[in-house]
Amino acid sequence: TNLAPIILKNEFIQRTLVVESQRVLVPEKWRYTAVMMNDNEGNDWRLVNNNEGQVKFRLNNMVVDTSQSSNVIGQYPSEFDEMVSYYNTWWNSVSTRDDYISPIFVGGKEDTVVL
Repeated sequence: TNLAPIILKNEFIQRTLVVESQRVLVPEKWRYTAVMMNDNEGNDWRLVNNNEGQVKFRLNNMVVDTSQSSNVIGQYPSEFDEMVSYYNTWWNSVSTRDDYISPIFVGGKEDTVVL
C-alpha cells in the first residue's frame, strides 16, 4: 500500500481508532480509553474517559484545541454519539474472550533449569 497520498494529505481517509490502557487482569469497559476520529470537514476529534470507576467523558476538537482545554460534548452531540457507538461496537467485538488469560511460558525444552 502506498501511504504517500495519505501522508501528504492528498487523499482523505476517514477512520476511527480506539486506545486503551487497561493494566488490570479483567478488562473494564471505558477504563482509561480514548477514541479518536477524523471527519470529512477537517476535524480531528478525541473522546477521552480516564476516570477509574466511573464514566466521565471529554470531547475535544484537536484541530482548534490542541491543549484539550475545552470539553465540547454539548456543542457536538452527534460526534459524541458516533464515537460512543463506535467504541461500543468495538468493545463488543474484542471483549468476547476477556475471561481468557494467556499463559506465559518461561524457557523451553532446550533450556537447563537453574535455581
